[in-house]
Amino acid sequence: MGNDMNKIFFDISDILLYSKSNKTLTGIQRFITQVIAHLVKRHGSDRIKLIAYHPRKKRLVCYEASYFLRESDFDRSHFLHHFGLRKHSLIPLKLASYVEDKYGVQKNDLQSIRLLLKNFLTGGREFRRRGIVLTMPERPAMSANAEAQLAPGDVVFIGGATWMSLSFYEELKRVRRVSGVYVCHYVHDVIPIVAPQYCAGAFPERFERWLRVIVGQSDYLLTNSGASAGDLKRWLFDNGFSRDVGIVRLAHQFANKSRDYMVLKGIRDRVRNDARVPYALCVGTLESRKNIWTLANIWMQVHAQLGVATPRLIFAGKLGALREDFEDFIRGTGSLYGYIRIVESPSDDELAYLYRNCLFSVYPSYIEGWGLPIGECLWFGRPVICSSTSSMPEVGGDLADYIDPKCPESILEAVLKMITDVDYRERRAAQISRACLRSWTDVADDLWCALSKVASAGASYENPIRC
Repeated sequence: MGNDMNKIFFDISDILLYSKSNKTLTGIQRFITQVIAHLVKRHGSDRIKLIAYHPRKKRLVCYEASYFLRESDFDRSHFLHHFGLRKHSLIPLKLASYVEDKYGVQKNDLQSIRLLLKNFLTGGREFRRRGIVLTMPERPAMSANAEAQLAPGDVVFIGGATWMSLSFYEELKRVRRVSGVYVCHYVHDVIPIVAPQYCAGAFPERFERWLRVIVGQSDYLLTNSGASAGDLKRWLFDNGFSRDVGIVRLAHQFANKSRDYMVLKGIRDRVRNDARVPYALCVGTLESRKNIWTLANIWMQVHAQLGVATPRLIFAGKLGALREDFEDFIRGTGSLYGYIRIVESPSDDELAYLYRNCLFSVYPSYIEGWGLPIGECLWFGRPVICSSTSSMPEVGGDLADYIDPKCPESILEAVLKMITDVDYRERRAAQISRACLRSWTDVADDLWCALSKVASAGASYENPIRC
């Protein structure tokens, strides 16, 4: 890209904060890790750097980006250790990972200490019984003492959910004034503004305050779809901001997995058991915006028509807000007699396994910024039913079957057709398998192109820049 841009500094403040209480990555964090990895491969760690706001030091600190070249999936314990965020560094990483898999994130420290004591008292038998093997001593955690050295022509790219720490922007404002760097924000959606009914508490108000701050602290705005760009442009116009918005669309590719990826190692027994019978799949955070209560009721109607021929419906995702009606349904029907199962916070391998082996996936969300699960299911060659609203047709193109998320009859008709018309379902699968789908390399290249043009043109809004 020439010398128009010296370095890209990817802000990872969001991932560092998120990983403290979450074991698996969701869409925003997946986007950041994938584009960093592909840009480092293409342009080297000399030009791709990581920064984060250090809440105790009150400044931006710098890290090397080569960590994200690891081929293995996200390992929270290893990630926290690498970036110096573990509370108890004396707990071995292998033990911490084992405890998280078995007991969850919240009980990590307590259970780890309990097992360490029990293993000591049994002369090592406890670890041997559980198959916990401690390997060579771990590398020391990465130091966060190095203050970010930014120079004119560098670009700071902020692609995460940074609305939790507005103090970050005070430091960013100082850095921009001193160093003369360009700042680009990637806005994944403005759903809290255009559809606040799907957000809990005062989040819509907090989100809009954050959006006003980032517009004032950005030289350029990017987003992930034409639908999101349209929503953002309308908000900017209505609030008196003169800004152009660029688009870098996300990928169909699932993480770093090939389209024929298949592995059994690391799949929890519970997941294998849930997927042992024919099933449809719904991936995403379990929240009201995803229309999960309606889908659960649709499945009850499917069962009323098909009886024992009804495939299982598996919901896979982390627990979200405003899901009480869905949980009432699950409790009241006994998980629809076992025809509905929930896989909470699946790993990447588990998600790939579920995508690869499902009959089809159904994604009746009311509104999305992009809709990663649509593309991910297509990546593994399985048919998709999804909503015809917002960005979702941009992801599914002519490969998905579309429904009206506010019309239960529309969803029921599409689901019944996909279940009962086996020839149609497999014709769709064959069509999808032949399709050319978008990879994370494509996303990274488009982002590099956009950021390079921002730097070379001086980020002038009077001369809008599009890649």
